[in-house]
Amino acid sequence: VNEEPRIQSVMRILISAGLSVYTSSDELLLLVILSLLKLSLGHGNSPLSPIAYAGYGHFLSTVFKQRRQGYEFGRLAVRLQERIGIRAYDCRITLFFGILLQHNQEPLRNTLEYFPNTHRNGLAAGDLPYAGHSIMQHIAHLFMTGEKLPRIVATIRESRQDLLKSGHQASIGIVEVYERASLNLQEMEDRELTTENTEDKPVLSNYYLVRMAMETLHGKWEEAEQSLQKMKAVLDGATGTFIIPLYQFYGALISLGQIHPGLGILRKRALLDRAKRYLRTLEGYRASAPQNHENKCHLIQAELHRVAGQEEKALVCYEKSIRAARKNGFLPEEAMALE
Repeated sequence: VNEEPRIQSVMRILISAGLSVYTSSDELLLLVILSLLKLSLGHGNSPLSPIAYAGYGHFLSTVFKQRRQGYEFGRLAVRLQERIGIRAYDCRITLFFGILLQHNQEPLRNTLEYFPNTHRNGLAAGDLPYAGHSIMQHIAHLFMTGEKLPRIVATIRESRQDLLKSGHQASIGIVEVYERASLNLQEMEDRELTTENTEDKPVLSNYYLVRMAMETLHGKWEEAEQSLQKMKAVLDGATGTFIIPLYQFYGALISLGQIHPGLGILRKRALLDRAKRYLRTLEGYRASAPQNHENKCHLIQAELHRVAGQEEKALVCYEKSIRAARKNGFLPEEAMALE
């Protein structure tokens, strides 16, 4: 392992630069990642090299849509970190893999066991911000997989002190959003979700995702359309995460939910075209991880048949969606298809 101080210093500077351009410039991010890879390949792997490999995997997955190859680079990063064994970087490297790459090939539910270990590693190493981020991501994935609401609320309360100790304000804000949403659903109430005034894109992308889910559930299509448009503006705050395919999923349902017999032909055509674009994008995710997206694609197809008046075809697709959701544990989405 190359631990030359000069190389380590350069890599730390590059990693800091990469984090700062993550949500703003794909070109600069690629330049940073390639520079890190060049240092690793030219001077030998260092304790920071796993971050370079995970970053390259992220870029393959998000920009070039090579999700299988990106996942393999993520696995390489985790294995290399295990081999190098420097505790200080355990949390952030495994966190990158769990957030950005694991869901592209594995069931999303696999991360529910992954993030608590990442959180504990961060606490043990004193890496509090990344430990807090691990807690937040665990809560978010509990919600996204449709875990039982009492468990989500209990997990939030059990983790609150560690989360506050981390001082990671974005993670704290995001967890508050999921807690309010879970309590609303648990108590069968329809209270307005709010968040503090913030321009933090990761916070806002989670906030608008939850709003879209709640508004879709209650059939509030006008409000859901507004949330969809606002989320589009902050979507780069969620690049590579499971939020992106969920945005496509809810975007399609919101588009189709607005179609009714009295709608003008031009507006109807625009909504249909948009729903089909979202479905095509989601089919790309389905190709690499069908266990996470099969039920979603079938549900959108069912809704397309419904608005076209093709009842028998719609029923077939609803049934396929129900079976896939039940098989893969997406219980809220099973309930949506049952309606």
